[in-house]
Amino acid sequence: MEGEPKVEVNEELMKYEHFDQEGIVDKYKDLAEKYDEMLEEVVGYPDPVKICEALLKVGIPKDAPICDFGCGTGLMGKYASDPELFAKASSESLDAPFSNITGIDASPEMLEKAQSRGYTKLSEVFLGAGQFPADLEGKFDVAVSSGVLAHGHVSAELFDEKLRCLRKSEADDDKRYIIFTTREEYLDTLGYGEKLKQLEDEGKIKYEDKLTFTRYQNTTDKEVSRFKPVEVSCFIYKANV
Repeated sequence: MEGEPKVEVNEELMKYEHFDQEGIVDKYKDLAEKYDEMLEEVVGYPDPVKICEALLKVGIPKDAPICDFGCGTGLMGKYASDPELFAKASSESLDAPFSNITGIDASPEMLEKAQSRGYTKLSEVFLGAGQFPADLEGKFDVAVSSGVLAHGHVSAELFDEKLRCLRKSEADDDKRYIIFTTREEYLDTLGYGEKLKQLEDEGKIKYEDKLTFTRYQNTTDKEVSRFKPVEVSCFIYKANV
């Protein structure tokens, strides 16, 4: 049928199923080569752009230290560091690049692809497993992630690690944030909502806003493996640590 993706495309996208923590490094080694093509071009993946829009919404300075959790091939850095490219993907305007982004990910193959995408530093880190490096603690104003909080990729302990990486707030108007994208249903099914409520009850974070959008939007008129348009939110929490 005209407009349907090629068989080899569907076969490639089948690799995105059945994630688990134990084999995630090998999984992403296999995905690294065609990751950008499959997500951005074939199915549609606006999450990195929405992260940048959230940074603009809360007024993060362009030179603020930002940590991109699960940066993968560096899609967030690609848009955050290139105002012209960002303008083509968003209705918002980025007047200057974000110039101080550190990317962390468990996949060395993904990190290799991220090297040319505006990051000041890249580190191999296995997230949500009690292995967060001490040299990244207390260094950042904002901790972001796009696409990490899905399919049980990482545990809810990721939120503790995000808070640990932030610099101490010294005033009420300090811009310390954790920003992330996920499907709202995962707040319940994967325990993320329970963890966020715990941190709110402890006074460590406060919900501020969210941006809702459609992920996999390119699959509206065609069947692409298991992918179909889904509603996703980019959550913005102010940190009080």
